[in-house]
Amino acid sequence: PVGYQKHTGTLSITNMSIADDRPLPDYSLNESNNLSVMFNLNSAVNPLPLTLTGSLGYTGNSAYRPLYDAALNPLGRDEITTGITMLNMAGTYKWFRDKRLATSAGFGYLGSANGEADAYEIDNNKFSLKFEIDYKLNSVTTFGGQLRFISYTDNANSVNDYTEPILGATVRAGF
Repeated sequence: PVGYQKHTGTLSITNMSIADDRPLPDYSLNESNNLSVMFNLNSAVNPLPLTLTGSLGYTGNSAYRPLYDAALNPLGRDEITTGITMLNMAGTYKWFRDKRLATSAGFGYLGSANGEADAYEIDNNKFSLKFEIDYKLNSVTTFGGQLRFISYTDNANSVNDYTEPILGATVRAGF
C-alpha cells in the first residue's frame, strides 16, 4: 500500500505470586504463581479503509493440590500448572467515501490444559468466528447486526461441550 501506514503494538508481561503464611500444613496452604505474556498489534492499512487487529497471549498459572495416601491421609502437595493460550484476529473495512458502512470479521481461540488425568484435569478449547456490520444512518444513529459462531470442547468432561450460533441486532443513538 502507498501512503501513511500506522502500526501499533503492545507487549505486556505480568507476574503475580500469592503466598500463604498461615500456620497450616503445606497441603492446606493457598499459594499460586501466575505469569502472563500478551502481544497486541493494530494496523491501519492505508490507503484502504482497513484496520487489522490481533492478540496472542499465554498464561501459566501454577497452584497446588493435596496428595493423599490410600487411606486418604494427607502426604503433602503437588504443583499443577495450567497453561492458557489466547489468539484473536479481526479486520474491519469501512465502505464508501464517507465510511458509513463498516463490516468486521474475525476469529478467536482460547485453550487451557494442565496435563492432569484425574479430578484436577483441565483440557478445553473454545473457537469463535464473528461477522459484524454497522451502518451509520446519521451523526447520532447507527444500526448493526452480528453473527457469531462458538464451539467449546471440554476433553476432561465432555458433558460441557457446546456449539452455538448467536445472531444479534443493535441500534445505537447518541444524545
